[in-house]
Amino acid sequence: MKRCRNCGSRTLVQSVQDRQLDSLPSVRVCGLKVSRCQECGEEAVSIPRLEQLHRVVAHTLVKKPGLLSGPQVRYLRKWLGWAAQDLARRFDLTPEHVSRIENGHLRISVTADRLLRMLVLTKDPVEKYSPEELLDTPVSEHPFDLTIRSSDHEWDAVA
Repeated sequence: MKRCRNCGSRTLVQSVQDRQLDSLPSVRVCGLKVSRCQECGEEAVSIPRLEQLHRVVAHTLVKKPGLLSGPQVRYLRKWLGWAAQDLARRFDLTPEHVSRIENGHLRISVTADRLLRMLVLTKDPVEKYSPEELLDTPVSEHPFDLTIRSSDHEWDAVA
């Protein structure tokens, strides 16, 4: 039996649920096991093959029509393992410009959008990035909805 991270009491797997990714609220991940503490009510979500999940999300985002939204740019930048300053330097932008794009105050240019998509498709992410770091992107509304389902051995994007 698993123990609660919060209070150390026993936890139970209560259900299999669908959840939104905190970093991209338009991405719904299906079939996650959710454990709930019997004492304090703390929930823990088990996400198997987390790095593969993020790869599927990243590779699906780059194939979507229309320009990338600010949160999508931030997600892909973090997936590549880059700080905002790294993206700014590589794209010949100021860090402030990157911040305005990621916060939705400016749209990404068509050229920068295409370059970012190409980099995601052709470059592996930095090996020592923290997948959890991808999850702390602020919630924001945008029009692209995506559902990810887990099969026995891999994640798949569902249209």
